[in-house]
Amino acid sequence: MRLVVVSFVGLLLAACGNSPEQDSRMVSTAFCDCLHNTPALSEACIDHDFMPIVPAPSDECLQCVYENSQACLILFDKCFDLCVQLQPQP
Repeated sequence: MRLVVVSFVGLLLAACGNSPEQDSRMVSTAFCDCLHNTPALSEACIDHDFMPIVPAPSDECLQCVYENSQACLILFDKCFDLCVQLQPQP
């Protein structure tokens, strides 16, 4: 439990110093790593699929991803709507 608290505090401190692009990449990486099992596919997913729809993740999104990044189904269930900003379809 202590490790979780220390890690969480570290994430929050790191997030405070990160640019929105760095935060977007971190969140996108968590989602894409769940979707793809090769580095090349994951990197393409990050750059082309997720970063455009996760432009500046909120603190709630960052916290949710941190807490759930090890369980992909929970990550998508709890965090997707917090993190992703989809454009309305015409």
